[in-house]
Amino acid sequence: MTTEAEQIDPGFSTADAEQVELSFAAGQLILRFLDWQEKKHTVRFVDVTAYSWRPEDAVQAPDQRNDVVYRLNKSDWRSALASEQENHFRFWFNACGVLDVLCTSFERAE
Repeated sequence: MTTEAEQIDPGFSTADAEQVELSFAAGQLILRFLDWQEKKHTVRFVDVTAYSWRPEDAVQAPDQRNDVVYRLNKSDWRSALASEQENHFRFWFNACGVLDVLCTSFERAE
């Protein structure tokens, strides 16, 4: 299947982020990181079905920038695991890796 990716603006930058931390409990994934200006960010993913953290070079997506966030409207992973209500989000952290999340939504949780 061909991946269809739509770049979205989550209200923060993932470029050059550091100290990326993930925690998962009760269907919620919490992402914490420092952006390039050393500002702390916390993101909460709701109703998570699955997530994956990989090194940047393990993700084959030559048509995607490695420092932004995408909603993947079509992907093999979404087709195999997600329901119609769920989204596949891809957070590219060019300094340290790629986070893929299948969930209903995400929000900043400052």
